[in-house]
Amino acid sequence: MKKAWKGILGLLMAMTFTVSAGRMVYAETVNENHEVPDGVTVNGMELGGLTVKAAEDKLQQYMDEVCGGSVTLTVSGEDVTFAYKDFDMHAADSTVVQDICQIGTKGNLIRRYKELSDVKNNKAEFTLKFEYDHNKLKKVISEKTEPYNKEAENASLVRHSGEFIITDDVTGVKVDTDATTAEVEKALGDGWDGSSQKLDAVIQVMS
Repeated sequence: MKKAWKGILGLLMAMTFTVSAGRMVYAETVNENHEVPDGVTVNGMELGGLTVKAAEDKLQQYMDEVCGGSVTLTVSGEDVTFAYKDFDMHAADSTVVQDICQIGTKGNLIRRYKELSDVKNNKAEFTLKFEYDHNKLKKVISEKTEPYNKEAENASLVRHSGEFIITDDVTGVKVDTDATTAEVEKALGDGWDGSSQKLDAVIQVMS
């Protein structure tokens, strides 16, 4: 996995790459001892002054931590937990890598120096984004919550061994998969900080 990030902070050359399942594959690599310009941050992490190798390791650790998170749904008072990896959460944003690679590499010497100075003095903040399979998320929610669905039952009166036994009616409950999926997607949308999430499942009551 670490090799997938090889060269993501190559600041002295333009690179070409493809993205496959959140992994970066490069046509060229750079010296891993080269230092990232001061002032560069990714998702709030300071990378300025780190070597390419150290920055790669730091980003890789962050990505692994995020993708190792989970969603916990509370269903009828009980918690149901499933992992982000169950619906293919992965790093997907390639623009942050491309932008970092371009810092101080274009134009003449004065322009390059100015870019590096601007980054150092004004900070350059980049965002590494994540994506997932929405259909798999819906499927996982359906499978994980299915055991908590309960059919409604009418009250009954049964005679047994000469005695009447009264059975109270039972209210049916069913997890609304579409609505619950929408709530999870909202939690993982704008403003999500990469942490695990806990929320209530949307329940339909049937009488």
